[in-house]
Amino acid sequence: MEFFSFSKAYVDKLKAGDAATQHHFAGYFGRFLRIRYRARRLAPDVIDDLVQDTLLRVMLKVHNGGVRQPECFGAFVNSVSNHVLLEYFRKTSKDAHGDEEPTEVPGKVLDLERLLVTQETVVHVRKILEQLPERDRRILRRLFYDEEDKDTICNEFGVNRDYLRVLVLRAKDKFRVLYK
Repeated sequence: MEFFSFSKAYVDKLKAGDAATQHHFAGYFGRFLRIRYRARRLAPDVIDDLVQDTLLRVMLKVHNGGVRQPECFGAFVNSVSNHVLLEYFRKTSKDAHGDEEPTEVPGKVLDLERLLVTQETVVHVRKILEQLPERDRRILRRLFYDEEDKDTICNEFGVNRDYLRVLVLRAKDKFRVLYK
């Protein structure tokens, strides 16, 4: 798609009803809007309606002198299409949920059983980490608890990333054996 530079003369011709300019406007922005709306995975008939609505609103603005910066006409059409799209989604959202009664928002109920299991797991993991050799324990803590950058860990232990991967695999294997 070739981009077109807009000017005050173009907008004035559009406002005056110049047939060639109106044809260019509808073709140029019609393609742009179809691409834009198709990217939202909308139905073809919906796309046609949205394109027509957008072009109509832009033409009404042009005729009412609502285009203040003709050199930014493309951005103006884009912002109108944003509003049309938002209105469409707002309307379809209301239509989809309009007939239903509002659902109750669940209260903040504590799931004590899950909380207890989580706490037990944390205690179990800490006990296992304490049984690991110091180097393995430090690597796993730095990598998984502290979520430190691997390069920082490599510098601290004096290894490259490939060897760190080997050290992590070995530490995880030792952890798995103790966990079972």
